[in-house]
Amino acid sequence: MTTRSDLSFSHSNSMGRLGYYSNFTRRNSEGWRQSSAMENLTAFTKLVYDYTPERNLTLSNIYLNGENEYPHAWESSAAPLHVRDIYTN
Repeated sequence: MTTRSDLSFSHSNSMGRLGYYSNFTRRNSEGWRQSSAMENLTAFTKLVYDYTPERNLTLSNIYLNGENEYPHAWESSAAPLHVRDIYTN
């Protein structure tokens, strides 16, 4: 049995002329094929300061981290979840 989980959180607001948006996402899967598990983290923040109605300053930052195992196709439909021996190390 394989499992997959996703968690995502976003928030935005403004205070006077300063607006902000932030997002955090975590994805995790054990994979549905042999050696195809993955875990990804993403964090994003954006700040916007309105100088005037026509001009603003925008600052953004992103953090990405991912780990993925290399998936190999099944050896055959008669042997699901089994890959050739040369790919199992």
